[in-house]
Amino acid sequence: MTRPRPGEPPGRRPAGPRRRWPTLPLRWRPAVSLRWKISLTVTAVCCAVAAVLGALVHNAVARQTVGQVRKETRADLDTALDLFE
Repeated sequence: MTRPRPGEPPGRRPAGPRRRWPTLPLRWRPAVSLRWKISLTVTAVCCAVAAVLGALVHNAVARQTVGQVRKETRADLDTALDLFE
């Protein structure tokens, strides 16, 4: 807000035309200031870290599950083989 002129009550808008927000240009520019560039970079890095951690956790859980299933299957096969003999 602008400062009131002498003789104007405080908190009142000037009588001129209303100030409008600038419209977006035809080509959208996402990073207009350093603050936006930093925030977009931090967001991109966080998404990349989340994706990498998700892939690592997925692979670790898959290996663990496959290992458990193999142990159980091997035990079942050993039991079946002992019963067959």
